[in-house]
Amino acid sequence: MKAVFTLQARAGLGLAIVRRIRQWHGGDCWLQDSSLGGVKFVLRYPRHNT
Repeated sequence: MKAVFTLQARAGLGLAIVRRIRQWHGGDCWLQDSSLGGVKFVLRYPRHNT
């Protein structure tokens, strides 16, 4: 059970980091149903042509 608790604590920090990076780059993120069951986490960032 300790491993599960550790994983959950890391997941919370990871999502906070993803949110901040998304904000910096003007992206978007959401949860979507997965055809394999459960959900998938989708990230979308604007394309910058240089």
